[in-house]
Amino acid sequence: MSQLHFHRHEFKYHLPTWKAQRIIKMLQAYMAIDKYVPAGKDHYPVHSIYFDSPHLKSYFEKIFGFHTRQKVRIRSYHDHVTNSSDLFLEVKTKQNFLIKKDRLILTKKDVLNWYDNHIQPQLATFTDQQTWHKFNYLIKRYTMKPKLMMSYKRMPFVEPRRKDLRITFDFDLRADSVYDLDFTPAKKEIYPNMMICELKFNNTMPEWLQQIIKANDLKWYPYSKYCRGQEANHALLPHIK
Repeated sequence: MSQLHFHRHEFKYHLPTWKAQRIIKMLQAYMAIDKYVPAGKDHYPVHSIYFDSPHLKSYFEKIFGFHTRQKVRIRSYHDHVTNSSDLFLEVKTKQNFLIKKDRLILTKKDVLNWYDNHIQPQLATFTDQQTWHKFNYLIKRYTMKPKLMMSYKRMPFVEPRRKDLRITFDFDLRADSVYDLDFTPAKKEIYPNMMICELKFNNTMPEWLQQIIKANDLKWYPYSKYCRGQEANHALLPHIK
């Protein structure tokens, strides 16, 4: 969770829970639960507020299959967010299977001062200033506002010998339409009895992982949590097939 800037390949698989659990057992021979998971648990919460334009630019870029597209969001890894809680402001750029993510950390108090009172945050590093400029530029350029709260539980695995390799399983996905930065966890269930597996790596996929994919007949699935959440809350949107 702590890394703020990276490029990587990313593949998603949409799996029934029983199949995901079988794959998890196979992965445990090679990977370990991420150190950021609280002691005694196998997952942590993720709550993301997605921004979009009045005409849902980010949503329709995905629907129409744009090769290059961006999402703007603010993310928390806590179920209860206070004014002193850290939030991650993120710009995620996708070019086919290559992901570039830039983010910076601000307290909720600083985020609300920016959003409600137009007070710019004080940033110590040039890199944070660059990320803030990108985030704020997209918000202003496309008149973006909070549109969706996406909440789920994430089970993350890492490979001790390869820091670039990360596999996550997201479950209990819920999504609610939002209009502010309240960070109340979403309640509307959108994918019961399913898990989203994401493979993330920088260079090549190890052979043992290729064998697990083949043994379980995994098929890449162009899944977007944001789009699925919007569709669950707005019946008139054109659903992704």
